[in-house]
Amino acid sequence: MSSAVLLADLSRCLPAAALAREPRDGTWRLVDYETEDGRRGVMAFADPEAGAPELTLPLEVRGPHRVFLGVNYTKSCYGDLLHYQEWSVYGQIEVRLTADRGFTRVAAEQSVFDEGRAAGKLGKGKLINRTVQETYWRTADLTGQAMHFRLPGEPYNRPELRDVANLAWVRLEPLTEAEERSWRAAAPRPDTRCLAHFYCSGILSGHIRGTFDYHPTDPDWFRHEIQPVLDSDVGVFVFEAIRGGLTLFPTRHGDNGPEDNRWRPEWIDPLAAFAGLAREAGLKVFASLRMIGANYPMQRYPISRARHFFAHPEWVKRDRDGTPTTSWSLAYPEVRQFWLALLAESLAHDIDGVVIYLHRFHPFVLWEEPSVRDFMRKHGEDPRRLPEDDPRWIDHGAGYVTAFLREVRQLLDRTRPGLALGATFFGCPTRYDRRFKQGEQFGSTEWTRPAEGWFNPKVYGCDAETWTREGLVQYLFPMQHPDRELVARLRAIAGDRVHIWPDVMPRAQPGPEIVRTARAHYAAGADGLCFNDAERRAPRLSEWAVHRRLGHRDDLDALEAEAAAYYRRVELKTLMGYSTRYSFNNFG
Repeated sequence: MSSAVLLADLSRCLPAAALAREPRDGTWRLVDYETEDGRRGVMAFADPEAGAPELTLPLEVRGPHRVFLGVNYTKSCYGDLLHYQEWSVYGQIEVRLTADRGFTRVAAEQSVFDEGRAAGKLGKGKLINRTVQETYWRTADLTGQAMHFRLPGEPYNRPELRDVANLAWVRLEPLTEAEERSWRAAAPRPDTRCLAHFYCSGILSGHIRGTFDYHPTDPDWFRHEIQPVLDSDVGVFVFEAIRGGLTLFPTRHGDNGPEDNRWRPEWIDPLAAFAGLAREAGLKVFASLRMIGANYPMQRYPISRARHFFAHPEWVKRDRDGTPTTSWSLAYPEVRQFWLALLAESLAHDIDGVVIYLHRFHPFVLWEEPSVRDFMRKHGEDPRRLPEDDPRWIDHGAGYVTAFLREVRQLLDRTRPGLALGATFFGCPTRYDRRFKQGEQFGSTEWTRPAEGWFNPKVYGCDAETWTREGLVQYLFPMQHPDRELVARLRAIAGDRVHIWPDVMPRAQPGPEIVRTARAHYAAGADGLCFNDAERRAPRLSEWAVHRRLGHRDDLDALEAEAAAYYRRVELKTLMGYSTRYSFNNFG
């Protein structure tokens, strides 16, 4: 658009004292650049260890504009994007407009790497440092507003997460009168808020693969985290409040985290904080339970401490020969009572429901004593001598999960009548399951259907049909790459009594593909959608700009067309006057 405003000279940022042409602590470094298409400008880098302050870029425009950000994800010792690291999805820079209540984290669009992986060319990712990724962020009335950006704050500035920050340019496209009408019509409405944002709280508790825990003491931290959800079609914020025995709220029955198991007075209760912010924004907030057991012993505490698990080895699942596993079995009433006690504590918060995660840590029952005993009483056979896919054995394991959901439903009805119950479950075979032929590509949905022509999640212990018929749940969240025949079957059983909101997968895909996935789910009978690990999707701005509008079912065609222009890569020709093609590498 010829009337677009390109802010390519970041030496205009304020305060001027925070800008320098050479590496200097407490400043952003200014670097001249030229792109292959002739654009010239000055970008700003910040070493994550240099203590650079927040910068302000005056915008000096009026009215609604589309805002695009150009970022160069440079080579660095913190995470060379030639070898893409999962943690990079948390973001390398944070931005906000003056009127925003919180900052938004910005990360590289992962589809860049997926394209190279799909083509069998992992080296394609190495070109990322020779380009600027320009991504559409949002549309806003910029009258009287400036752009503010900074290095990521805690805990995203820790050694295992941080990276060099950069902003190359900001491009502003004014809206025509027709575009402004369309933009205002695309604002979220009650009927479009049919999306669920699943927030994995591993950044707080420590991830199960071994990262540090973090306990916010500043209320603004939560405003930054929830900022991407605001002004979107997200209607339900699902917070992973219970991760095994560890809770993200003060607990008497579970684990508070420290070695002394005491909740510190300066720590803010994350479940309470998110519940309050969600209420302000007109969102529902659900607390979720993930039944994590023990992890590899060489992981960091506190999530790997699993003190409650190790205190009760008598409740563990066991394989055919009696060898214990690292998670508990729902066949033990004591296990179900422990989870129920933690859920009961979460109900003291101002929440609208709970979600039981059943797409993690399956199977939920194996060959432990009560499971074997109950099966033999019913069928007169030893299940340890049966194949694992015996239909009676599958039904038997799923029965314990259903019994647990009945107990959760009773807890809600007794304690907080009217609260919703949701459940996640695998909506397709997983790549770990040898019973189904898997495609070789990670995330492939190519698998062999069972003989009846649709996938039954009971093979993973989840009898979603019974849950639906009994009215145990109000929300079903099929995860991974949900089978659409399964969605249609569940819709036929549920009528309009149950929300069926399948996951939009893969987590990283170009915008038009996201729309096509959503359209197919809706056509199968879904009345909404969910985004697992959404806190790591939102920083990919061009993709999140599509995710956040998927509740507008009647506008998906227009969104698909728009999304094609939400992202582009611009090749750099020079940095500091040096050729990027023949410099800054081991060969030139």
